[in-house]
Amino acid sequence: MREHATGDPLLTVIVPVRDGAAHLRRSLPALAASTLPRAQWELIVVDDGSRDDGVTVAAQWADRVIDGDATVPTGPAAARNRGAAVARGRWLVFVDADVAVHRDALVRLAAHAHDDVIDAVFGRYDDAPSAPGAVSRARNLAHAIQHERAAGVATTFWAGLGMVRAAAFEAVGGFDAARFRRPAIEDVELGYRLARNGHVIRLDPAIRGTHRKAWRFWHGVRTDLRDRGIPWMHLLLEGAQPAGPARLAVRQRDRLGVACAALACSAVALMPWAPRTGALVALALLTAMVAIDASLLRALAERGGVAVLFAGVAVRAVSHVTNLVSVVAGAVAWLRRGAPRLPRGARDDTARDDASREHAIRDHATRARGEARWLATPRHAGG
Repeated sequence: MREHATGDPLLTVIVPVRDGAAHLRRSLPALAASTLPRAQWELIVVDDGSRDDGVTVAAQWADRVIDGDATVPTGPAAARNRGAAVARGRWLVFVDADVAVHRDALVRLAAHAHDDVIDAVFGRYDDAPSAPGAVSRARNLAHAIQHERAAGVATTFWAGLGMVRAAAFEAVGGFDAARFRRPAIEDVELGYRLARNGHVIRLDPAIRGTHRKAWRFWHGVRTDLRDRGIPWMHLLLEGAQPAGPARLAVRQRDRLGVACAALACSAVALMPWAPRTGALVALALLTAMVAIDASLLRALAERGGVAVLFAGVAVRAVSHVTNLVSVVAGAVAWLRRGAPRLPRGARDDTARDDASREHAIRDHATRARGEARWLATPRHAGG
């Protein structure tokens, strides 16, 4: 483990990027505008073989830019690990290149860094995604709402805007770059390992950033299937998910959605022989899928308007079908790999029970808020 010197910054912000110069032109100035004194954090941008001028843009803002090979991209997991390997901070803050953090985001993260109970914390997108289009707004707002409602102790992690104690990150081996060679759920898997090894993770929705990613409908479907659903199914079958709160895990609502999607697909398949019955059953099950997501859809309507609501209905309905395909395809692929399972000891959740974790977090909440104000004052800039 690397020894930290007295003059080292508290935080190291690591931004991985590939062909994201346009995003960096927004996200890096947002970091620079942080209210956390600059002496308390350093910025490392790790380029994963960009073919645009991302390295040049990064050099204008970052303390260090790590260049990559354009012919052999290694993925964001490896890029983040490379940044962590040279980081001087006691805490590692991971920010996606397409996320523009709020001015107080680093201050709020720094407050958690002074809490000896927490080993990792992550935030959420805000309610004002910058990408135009109803589909982009629906997807980004849905992500924000789900994180907002999942506040508290978590057994997962999110690297879009999240922080890990450097010692804990090193202890569990960092991101699994061998397994995740492209953007996927490498952050979720890291959170599972952290939780299984007794590290406390918290989701704090007050830590926010603006998401600039633009989504096309079918691109989102492909991402949900290939880079999220199937890899997540592999983790579940391997026994990688630790016991704990199901706020961002597989919930009863997700299971019901998959069941409705399966029945709806069966009804559609029967339509050549019983078109009226098949259509009525499929419509009823589609209505049931909408009802399952009623609370989320209502929030989308309130925050995004009618167009975002209708886009959300389509996105969520297709998402349930995508989850169904992920279950089937993921299970088949897992069986073809020999049905690997983690050793029993590695699957046990050795973290403190949820009640004690929640109690510890509540005990430290007041002190964390006070330290956020303390860190924001200029007189501590050399601390």
